[in-house]
Amino acid sequence: MKTRTKIITVAVFVFVVVWISLIPVVTLTNRHQFFDINNGRVRVKWESLGVTYRDRVEETTYSILLKDLGFEELPPDWRLGNSKKIGFFWDLHQTYRNAGSLSADAKMFVMWLELQKKISPQDKREHVNKFRTLVREGTSKQVKEYINSLPYD
Repeated sequence: MKTRTKIITVAVFVFVVVWISLIPVVTLTNRHQFFDINNGRVRVKWESLGVTYRDRVEETTYSILLKDLGFEELPPDWRLGNSKKIGFFWDLHQTYRNAGSLSADAKMFVMWLELQKKISPQDKREHVNKFRTLVREGTSKQVKEYINSLPYD
């Protein structure tokens, strides 16, 4: 009977130690999303306790459009779009930055450009060049105003 009690006690102790050691790892996980204002890519980075365990760069419809039109690829300039803390007890906290809407605005711009059937390749390139310059040098508010001013017909 004493051996059984010892085995149960050791098992419970090991379980508690493992569970307690995993709490900081699970509760201190952050997910950051960045937008490359030069090339239109998105980068997603997962961190826990200051250690990056996943770092992924994804192509977007905007970055593919830039490549298809022959725009020169520039060195990446990553801007923080949003951050999310993922908690163990469902304590989710999300923070948005100014660059957070740039990814969505770039997607809207590409969708608008795809709907323009009668646009010439030269005009298409001029629109993309103007939008790219605005994303790189303007503010997110200016980009949003430009997207809202595009003619939808």
